[in-house]
Amino acid sequence: YMKHLTLITASAALCTIPFFLWMFCRDNKYEVQAGVPRKEKAKAGRYVLIVLFGVIASIGFNNILILSNLGAYSDSYQATSAAFYAGDFIIQVIGLGLVVPVAEELMFRGLVYKRVSCMIGSKHAVLVSGIVFGIYHGNLVQGVYGLVLGCILAWLYDKYGSIKAPVLFHAVANLVAVIGTKVNLFTWIFQDYIRIAVITVLCAAAGATVFVVIRNMFTEFPEEMESKGE
Repeated sequence: YMKHLTLITASAALCTIPFFLWMFCRDNKYEVQAGVPRKEKAKAGRYVLIVLFGVIASIGFNNILILSNLGAYSDSYQATSAAFYAGDFIIQVIGLGLVVPVAEELMFRGLVYKRVSCMIGSKHAVLVSGIVFGIYHGNLVQGVYGLVLGCILAWLYDKYGSIKAPVLFHAVANLVAVIGTKVNLFTWIFQDYIRIAVITVLCAAAGATVFVVIRNMFTEFPEEMESKGE
């Protein structure tokens, strides 16, 4: 089972996508019928920031998790991580980098976050979505990573007003982790203490900058947004 974990996970995700997509579209239909105001969405060019944010966040968070040594306290994480990255590289790219992000975003942001935000508001729903996403991963290291990542994904969904935003960020973050592991990027980073410090600090500074740019982009220039139903 562990030998084929990546393929099994990707296959399961692929099977659930039609169901989650149907529920997501049904919720949108109900919102339209109920007269819920539609969220304004960003133009396509603004999605470049998400790609940049995903790359920075993936490298930065992975560095911090490695530095924290949380993996030493979670046998399940070590077994799962080894199994995920031991499979065929193409399956990793397609499964973990493309299929899984679509399935998880439809479920956790398109359904969980969206429904919870209708009950308790978007600010609290961001945290709830992150907590649920962290618990879903089932181990300490991925739980912490999932909590932080889940909050960012829900925030992006709220800001961009489209499920495409968290899907893109999630896919980029996963692809960076998969490709980075394949080319020994993180091994190279941790070969030198100065290199670790410089890259981690640069990721933190760059990530904070992109975060502020995205936040301001949706508060200062609403006239540049397109309104589209999704």
